[in-house]
Amino acid sequence: MWINVDAAFLGSTWISPKYRPSQAILNYVDSIVINFSKLLLNGTGGSLFYIRDKKIITESFGNASLNFHFYKNQYTGQNDVVDYKDWIVGLARRNNALKLYYTFEHYGMKVLVDAVEGQQ
Repeated sequence: MWINVDAAFLGSTWISPKYRPSQAILNYVDSIVINFSKLLLNGTGGSLFYIRDKKIITESFGNASLNFHFYKNQYTGQNDVVDYKDWIVGLARRNNALKLYYTFEHYGMKVLVDAVEGQQ
């Protein structure tokens, strides 16, 4: 059984020390999805997807379904290298990583924490 937490709003609050005690639930889940456009002053859509054990998800979506010889390379099967062919579900959506990075770069951590705590 796979337990996922959809922390669309709550996950963004974890940048504030005030709300970090609510993270205790993460000890019991396999994955969590955080939508950073909800509270982090980012108007564009985007999500962060964290998983406890990447081996389980890559075996579920990657290795078994795309086992052609041309998808393999010298690093296939090693857990210390990310082989993006195994992350089809996560990569099916557009990549907003730079938008999130520049949100943190532009506003800074203090402004984002203040926004989450309702001080702005």
